[in-house]
Amino acid sequence: MRFLRDNGVAEDRTTTVWQAIALHTSVGLADRFGAEHSVAFSGISLDINGLEKDRLPGSLVERINAAWPRHDLGYAIADLIGEGTKANPLKAPPLSFPAHIHEIVNGVPGVAFLDLVGWGDRPVTNTVPR
Repeated sequence: MRFLRDNGVAEDRTTTVWQAIALHTSVGLADRFGAEHSVAFSGISLDINGLEKDRLPGSLVERINAAWPRHDLGYAIADLIGEGTKANPLKAPPLSFPAHIHEIVNGVPGVAFLDLVGWGDRPVTNTVPR
């Protein structure tokens, strides 16, 4: 946020940018915060996973990728997140996106929701794996 403040961006806009960044991996939340958050979420998601890329004109996609090559972004960003979480596992709290990447990239066993239930609860039915 220092970059924005140092470049004279108003505090309310800086807050919006911070929120959009913070929410960009939170499916279903960005839309509740406003148009900027929703557009940022959709754009970042499209850039990373390419879902619904067929809705964009092919010529636009070609021009964008010519100007800014992807460099295997999806895998590259996973590797970078994996490096960061390997160096500092606290960056990968249980059930988070970084924890999922940490599990995939670094081969660290994941933690399931039911692993965190510490009250001695037992499954209501036998259909819930433990």
